[in-house]
Amino acid sequence: MNNEIIEPIQEVPTLKTSLCKTYALILYLCIRYISIVIALYIWYQYHLFYAFGALFMGFLIMGILKAKMRDSAIPQKQHERNYTDKELAIWFMYKEVCWRIS
Repeated sequence: MNNEIIEPIQEVPTLKTSLCKTYALILYLCIRYISIVIALYIWYQYHLFYAFGALFMGFLIMGILKAKMRDSAIPQKQHERNYTDKELAIWFMYKEVCWRIS
């Protein structure tokens, strides 16, 4: 028989202060929409072709940043689970920023 101990999956933490919740919301909105906002600005300012390039580069850069955030904030045994952008922002704020504020 296999007698391995299976560790329980840690739930997404709850942020205690309103400042941490605000920071997590701002980080979530940046992760989610900053590429689109920049592409729309470039389309307005320059040309549609440049906007598509900026949108593509923004998605690549945000993907890399999300992977770095996931690696630094989420426990190693839980990396296989998929997290939404909001959960990722909460984890990151909980592990990297909010422990200093509380």
